[in-house]
Amino acid sequence: MTELYPHARVVLSVRDPKEWYNSARATILNQDLRRHLEQAVLPDARQMAETLLSLTDAMTARGFPVDHGEQEAIASFERHNEAVRAAVDPDRLLVYEVRQGWEPLCAFLGVDVPDKPFPRGTEAGVFAGKMRRLAGGEADSTS
Repeated sequence: MTELYPHARVVLSVRDPKEWYNSARATILNQDLRRHLEQAVLPDARQMAETLLSLTDAMTARGFPVDHGEQEAIASFERHNEAVRAAVDPDRLLVYEVRQGWEPLCAFLGVDVPDKPFPRGTEAGVFAGKMRRLAGGEADSTS
């Protein structure tokens, strides 16, 4: 990707590998949840299933072991982060944790910090809870 856009800024979103694995296992790597979403009658649930399938396919295409255990998944996650760090000029790379909020992201992109609170919908359990509600056919009042 950096060959196509050699001057583009790159944001590498990082987090604790164990937290990442637990979140991924509960969402994008959760085959049972995806099957429930695919069988749901709500259009939002079917759309979420398609999104999960796309994410899983993209991860597989990049060599990510989506059907392996924790240690291999975390090792792949860490290799990916290191490969990005090695491939991108440090002047064009922001290694970013969502917990940092707007300030470092906006400073890196050269834009003003929005007057709105930073979105927190992907914090531990929130996203997975939304998906479970969709799979069960419940309306999601937080979207």
